[in-house]
Amino acid sequence: MVKKFVFYALAMWGFVQAASLCPDCSVSSAMSVQLTPSALSKNNQSVNLVATLQCPNNTLFWSFGGYTIDWGDSHDEKDKTHAGYDDVYYRCYTLNKGKNCSPKPEDWRRNNMSSMTRISASHTYAKPGDYTITISLTMMQKGNDFSVNQCSNAQHSTLTTHVTTYSTRIQSSVPPTPSVPIDYCAIPKTYSLFSTANLSLNDRVTCTKKDASKSLCKIGVEKNFTIGVSGQTDEVHVNGKATLRNRSVIHSGLWAKTIEQQDGASYTKKGTTTTFDAKTSVKSVSYANGSVVIEAKKTKSFEPGTYGDVAIRKDGVLELSSDGVYFFRSLMFEYGSVLKIKGSGVKEIYTNSFTFRGQQQGANASKLLVGVTGSSTVFVENAFTGSVWAPNAPIVIGQYHYKTFTGSYLGKGITIHQDSKINYVEFTKNGECK
Repeated sequence: MVKKFVFYALAMWGFVQAASLCPDCSVSSAMSVQLTPSALSKNNQSVNLVATLQCPNNTLFWSFGGYTIDWGDSHDEKDKTHAGYDDVYYRCYTLNKGKNCSPKPEDWRRNNMSSMTRISASHTYAKPGDYTITISLTMMQKGNDFSVNQCSNAQHSTLTTHVTTYSTRIQSSVPPTPSVPIDYCAIPKTYSLFSTANLSLNDRVTCTKKDASKSLCKIGVEKNFTIGVSGQTDEVHVNGKATLRNRSVIHSGLWAKTIEQQDGASYTKKGTTTTFDAKTSVKSVSYANGSVVIEAKKTKSFEPGTYGDVAIRKDGVLELSSDGVYFFRSLMFEYGSVLKIKGSGVKEIYTNSFTFRGQQQGANASKLLVGVTGSSTVFVENAFTGSVWAPNAPIVIGQYHYKTFTGSYLGKGITIHQDSKINYVEFTKNGECK
């Protein structure tokens, strides 16, 4: 019995000594990661990563086999892959043919972890956001059967390869985008002009596929409609009175409760009222404080985000540099100013107040929306490409020299000045509406 007790005691002593000589390595506690910068604030931003795994000496892990980084945005970096043995072992036995191998290779294997696991890498993120970065480490591990009190005896150990992971996170320093305040289905689908109050096309205004518009021009009016002398449009739905001045033409059909027709005006009556599927409520928006004035010969570029009041003087340029959603407390483009649009994707501008007397560069009518959340009159006085929706405000269109307006318009009252041409192009996201 005494001998058996001594045997078990010695075995346990060997176990404890082996555990102390050959500790495991907890990657979660032994790994340290530094990210520079520590948060993302703009598009196409590079991040540098330095990771260090400091395992105890004589760790059970005896060789570092490589790593893979998953950056959290579907881009992997694979690098630093070793053959399964540490570089010291490789230099000793392969390059030097076993010469100058002091200290013994077993010691190098046990001690290589602190010097073999510093990882440096960099990555570029297309956009700010919250990303989980996962580092997968391939380890060569020597397990101990504890029949000896050293971890270096390969005859009493099993070599296994396994992968362990460590995760960290990089976050966006850009404030989250406020919710969109105007429904994408605010203007009923297929309508080029829609007014929740009255709508007037002044003399010689055309909104028709037979002239300016590439698509059928369809007009919806909750109250009363007037078309001026020699004006033309395709289809009009009025839930009030329609007044047709001399020689005006409605080509496709007119729905109205009552109709006043002057000399030479022509139309085909189709009905009396129309049920509109409009969603014209506006959510509140918290715009930023402060103001910016873009002077002549100056260009200021904006990323999607929230801003205060912006005024653009003649020959000044406001540039929208990326696709996304922009919030301005007010936007005022003087005559001769420029709205420059970069990129081919959808851009949405939401503002409490909007006046446009300038010019545009790079605009795509189906991918630009200006949503006005306030109630003061919106002026779109020079040629404009894009949709302007102002559910709570009247819109005045076409007071300046260039009078072709491509897109769609929604207002609490719309007036289009003489000789203007409306070319209907549907806003892309409005196309998702039924």
